[in-house]
Amino acid sequence: MKIPPYVFLILATLFWAGNFTFGRMLSEALPPFGINLIRWIIACVVLVPLTLAREGRLARPPLGLWPALIMMSVAGIILFQSLVYLSLRFTTSTNAALIAATTPVMTLLIAAAIRTDRLTVRRAVGALLSVVGVAWVVSRRSLGALLELSIKIAGT
Repeated sequence: MKIPPYVFLILATLFWAGNFTFGRMLSEALPPFGINLIRWIIACVVLVPLTLAREGRLARPPLGLWPALIMMSVAGIILFQSLVYLSLRFTTSTNAALIAATTPVMTLLIAAAIRTDRLTVRRAVGALLSVVGVAWVVSRRSLGALLELSIKIAGT
């Protein structure tokens, strides 16, 4: 039986949202790097066998790509996610999800600022719609709930 692609899109969204919810709960019991390590061990236990079953082998990137792959791994896998878990000790999962929803906007702005990509009206509208969509879902369609959100800073 072939699973329709939209099922995987829905699962990806649920896992992404669940990451903030479960991360918030775990952040009180485990250190951020520990949560991240456990997360990636589970991912490897699931993904390596799936890759082997589908491809018959694990891919080996060319040696010239390793420095870039290591830099992206440190920034994107180790630091980013560990900092998300650290931040969840000091704010709600709702606030964290809303801040994370600004990623498309920040990506567009940084790419335009360093001149690696152009900021077009279509891209800006798409990024804005993504943030509005997340805010709509997270606030349970209540403008009042959005207005009541506050930034919680450690020690206050």
